[in-house]
Amino acid sequence: MRRGPASWTGETFAEFRAESVVLVRRRWHYLTAATLAGHLSVFVVLLVCLRVFGVHGEVSVIEAFAAWSLVRLLGAIPITPGGLGIVELGLTTALVGFGGDNAEVVTAVLTYRFLTIVPTLCLGLVLGATWRRHQPALEPEPEP
Repeated sequence: MRRGPASWTGETFAEFRAESVVLVRRRWHYLTAATLAGHLSVFVVLLVCLRVFGVHGEVSVIEAFAAWSLVRLLGAIPITPGGLGIVELGLTTALVGFGGDNAEVVTAVLTYRFLTIVPTLCLGLVLGATWRRHQPALEPEPEP
């Protein structure tokens, strides 16, 4: 807000691209590990929810991973923001299809989605509300 339009030129865009290529070439293994850790930590949250709500004997880890992977792909299609509703329906359907009890699976999936969406949303709302306080004050331009 209150900033001028972006001033991309062909030269600055080419410079940005070159810097990005150097960064990815130098740090690809860190980027890959961080991405993998981020995705797998979300899967671990699902596993914990399934185990806490008693779905552990009915659905194996491999079946849970298959359902989660399928739903991650389905959630990438921008039907609703964040796959809201689509992910819950797909994950519940897949896990019940693998043999999970309806009530336990629904409880686990809704808890999983709550734990993976709400903390990020709340943090974003707090940071969005306090954004101005974190920005340095703009110095007025000198008049000619």
